[in-house]
Amino acid sequence: MSWKEKKANLSFFQNIIDEWRNEFNTICPHEALNYKTPSGVYSPVLPIF
Repeated sequence: MSWKEKKANLSFFQNIIDEWRNEFNTICPHEALNYKTPSGVYSPVLPIF
């Protein structure tokens, strides 16, 4: 398998994973989050140094 073919395969599978992660975090409600999505309850925390 050539480098270009490997890169194409990696890109293909990365796109599948990215789509799944987006759906998991923004569309699918989670029982542990009181049936909210992770993106709906997430709030960034600034590190304290």
